[in-house]
Amino acid sequence: SLKILLLCNLNIRREMKTIKVKNTRNIDVGGKPSDSLVQKTQLTSVAVSPSLYPYIRPKLLVKVGDSVKIGTPLFFDKQDEKLVFVSPMSGVIKDIIYGERRVIKNIVIEAKGEEYEAGIAMSEGDLSSSTANSLRETIVKQGLWSGFRQFPFLNIPKTSVELPSSIYISLDEDEPHYPKASIFLKGNEEYFNFGVQALKKLFKNVNVAASKEDTLNLDLDLTHRLKGHYPANNEGAFLYANKQDASENQAFTMKPQKVIQLGYMLKTGKYLNTKIITVAGSELSSPTHMQVNEGASLAEIFASETIKDSHRVIAGGLFRGRKVAMDEYLGDDDYSVHILSEDIKQDLFGFFKLGFNKPTLSRVYAYALSPKKDLKLDTSLYGEDRSCISCGICPDVCPVG
Repeated sequence: SLKILLLCNLNIRREMKTIKVKNTRNIDVGGKPSDSLVQKTQLTSVAVSPSLYPYIRPKLLVKVGDSVKIGTPLFFDKQDEKLVFVSPMSGVIKDIIYGERRVIKNIVIEAKGEEYEAGIAMSEGDLSSSTANSLRETIVKQGLWSGFRQFPFLNIPKTSVELPSSIYISLDEDEPHYPKASIFLKGNEEYFNFGVQALKKLFKNVNVAASKEDTLNLDLDLTHRLKGHYPANNEGAFLYANKQDASENQAFTMKPQKVIQLGYMLKTGKYLNTKIITVAGSELSSPTHMQVNEGASLAEIFASETIKDSHRVIAGGLFRGRKVAMDEYLGDDDYSVHILSEDIKQDLFGFFKLGFNKPTLSRVYAYALSPKKDLKLDTSLYGEDRSCISCGICPDVCPVG
């Protein structure tokens, strides 16, 4: 009878719901990163960027010259004093850089040694016997609460907020050249599953999805498969396609590498200070996956690359990222860095051409008849700035209506 029960549980676990997301687009962009993984975790300095966290008002807990360990609180949110943000590096506070109106842009940490703040490791039995409130307090105290985001504005939720019933986690990202799940999960399956088990103590419904095209061959606790191209695997599209009622509009989400970080902290008592990113784009000689320290310096990441002067660096995603300079640092939500050509080009008599080389999703140009793969993108507008003309197409192509 025990054997039959175990088989039934196994079948229930592996039964997944497939969601087909409408209005998605297959976008092939050049500069695709290889599946090889380059290690760059021995950096001389990193930085934490309070200005990149959404909707918080930071208050510093350190000053220049202070010694910190991995996991030492650096600042907290004035609106929620329990919400702390910790150091990803052991060393000395080298500099605190301010922007306009005294906005704290970067807290720069010079690496020295590898010391960790003391944490409490949990076994599966400890996790099973812990209460939701005690687990929540542990997550907050260890500086991992900032890994949660709350719909619909993707803000960091207050530490005192009443938890919703659902959390949504999407392993894959359709935005061009994000890290592959098969790469950042390899060797971390144990921590990911432990993180999911912890989330099940906090949320009634823990929804974990992978792309239908993803050939993940790992022992993961998946609940859904998402079918479609960009942006089918976006957490918001996942929520929209799966929710049962309006109450889920306040659901939480978490990036899969943050789930790994959560599981690692709970299982080992240490703060995981590395993550896997992609470096991609048409201006790189060898785009690849890369393991780096949190808050890594872009100058150190690309120290061995020869890049021409007219380029643009985009951190955080080709479509939703931000333009950065080489002397800046990775933000907490930056999992990809693209380098594109920024040559300004003029298309002579472009308005007379059929547009065989101009990408389009609305069949405006002849490109729609024979779309090319691996588009080599640049930053040229091929004309002047254009504002919205209220054409009404957006609702037709939006996967969430």
